[in-house]
Amino acid sequence: MTGENHIYTESDPTYHAELGLIRQFCSEQKVTDLSHYTLYTSCEPCCMCSGAMVWSQLGRMVYSLSHDELAEIAGFNIMLGSDEIFDKSPFRPEVTKGILKELAASIYTQYFR
Repeated sequence: MTGENHIYTESDPTYHAELGLIRQFCSEQKVTDLSHYTLYTSCEPCCMCSGAMVWSQLGRMVYSLSHDELAEIAGFNIMLGSDEIFDKSPFRPEVTKGILKELAASIYTQYFR
């Protein structure tokens, strides 16, 4: 599945791509345990999306830009990183960082212009 943010199109500040994908997939598949699944995302998930990954017991998460790298491009701070959420949670997905980082940086740089 693929997804994107719908914050503005749905007037829902919680409709981040990661959260939308988790909701849609779990609903369609009638599952709540994603321990055998991987979620790929262009940047490190926010604390809300990281929490959803914990609650759904996501098996693996792969991302391109860290929240600090995105904050540098976007000009705002995203506050907590996913590691901070995962470190204090009963379940932690396997995390792979920095995949296609240059491509993601280029896309976000264009987006925030």
